[in-house]
Amino acid sequence: MAQAAVNLTEDLQNEATCPICLDSFKDPVITECSHNFCGACISEYCKESSRNLFCPQCRKKIQPRNFRPNRQLANMVEIAVRLGVEAAKKAQEIVCEEHKESLKLFCEHDQRPICLVCRESQAHRDHAVAPLEEAAQAYKEKLQSNLCFLQKEREEFEPYGEEKSDELLRQTESERRKILSEFEQLHEFLSEQQCLLLAQLEVLDEEILKRRNEYVTKVSEKTLLLNELISEIQRKCSQPATEFLKDVGSTLSRCECVKVPTPEPVSPVLKKRVSDFSENNHLVTGVLAMFKGKTK
Repeated sequence: MAQAAVNLTEDLQNEATCPICLDSFKDPVITECSHNFCGACISEYCKESSRNLFCPQCRKKIQPRNFRPNRQLANMVEIAVRLGVEAAKKAQEIVCEEHKESLKLFCEHDQRPICLVCRESQAHRDHAVAPLEEAAQAYKEKLQSNLCFLQKEREEFEPYGEEKSDELLRQTESERRKILSEFEQLHEFLSEQQCLLLAQLEVLDEEILKRRNEYVTKVSEKTLLLNELISEIQRKCSQPATEFLKDVGSTLSRCECVKVPTPEPVSPVLKKRVSDFSENNHLVTGVLAMFKGKTK
């Protein structure tokens, strides 16, 4: 029945079309041969034609003085235009796949739009529902709140872990130079200790670099996810309610996941191990100084 109404509307619009400009009649007039044209169109046609004027449709002779305004046709055209607008709106309206009714409600339990028939069905009778536009506005406010947080998070998100890692690496390099300088004086006496300490530094370097790479990866992933979520929320907020509400719960869940704090770039354990190493090196320096004093 809906398709029949659409076809009738199209037929009515075709009948309300001027044969000269092929657009809806504007100020239509009727000729003595009973054909209708826009007032401006037939006037322009008469100006361009020769002395003998013929109807653009049936080619019978016509006289401009015999043209009469067709007010009934003008009213019909206005109705046809309004019907066309309503038909276009109906054609764009998304309906329930099961009942072919307009989606006017939103089921909070199932997180999807439903029609009035669905509301009374066994599947949704005990579920909390809300008007579609009201639900869309509520979820839009939730997403807008998350959007503000995500945008602020992106603005304030300034990773600094690499600098801390570099600082620790510079510290380990400094310790390496100290060890090499001091052990050059006692190659045979401290060769075993030298190898042990250098090996420990290599382990620390690997762990610091591993930790830094993990941190950089997590920072990149979080930055990418922040950008994706911001773009997704901005895009969804401009969609119609029915499209907007699809998977809105999933988007909100992903927003919550982003709120998890980013882990520290350098663990307290690594800091403690580097600090302990430095203290142990001071002990070695003291032993070396003591040994030097004894060898004089």
